[in-house]
Amino acid sequence: MRSLNLGDILKRSFLDLFRNKVVVVPVLVLFVILFLFSKFSVFLNYKLQTTFLLSAWLVVFSIVSVGVIAYFLSGLIGMCAVVIRGDKSRMKDFFEFSGKFWLRNFLIVFFIFIIGVIVWAIAHYGALYIGKGLGLGLRPAQILFFSIYFFGLIGILIFPAYSSFYLVLENRNVLDS
Repeated sequence: MRSLNLGDILKRSFLDLFRNKVVVVPVLVLFVILFLFSKFSVFLNYKLQTTFLLSAWLVVFSIVSVGVIAYFLSGLIGMCAVVIRGDKSRMKDFFEFSGKFWLRNFLIVFFIFIIGVIVWAIAHYGALYIGKGLGLGLRPAQILFFSIYFFGLIGILIFPAYSSFYLVLENRNVLDS
């Protein structure tokens, strides 16, 4: 088997996408759902009056968003696996993979979300205390924050980001993936 260069990989990917246009449908539906849910959230934020209600809505919004993303991600990974095997992907595949893997994928995506929040907190407070300790101005402190945040996300989240693929493609449990 000969190795493929980037041009061959892109060409093959576009041909597979052209032959399996149905893969685009869940992506568009996910985009519309998240867009409308976000607009609803902005509307609701203006109606909620207390910090407690706003915080509660933020938690509900986050959990629902992560759940929807996990559902669609499970189905999309499954559909793409069908395409890679050389078969024609159908919406039936999307619902089959989504139904089978969404809850486990929800746990993985939620875990990744929590890690992202922890990395943000470390970057925020790390830059704050390091900046104060070294007497940094605003710009150097911002550069420090973005550096810590970027390298934290890259260094920590790169590995769990592939968990969803292992979960769906190899039918693993949450901890194994």
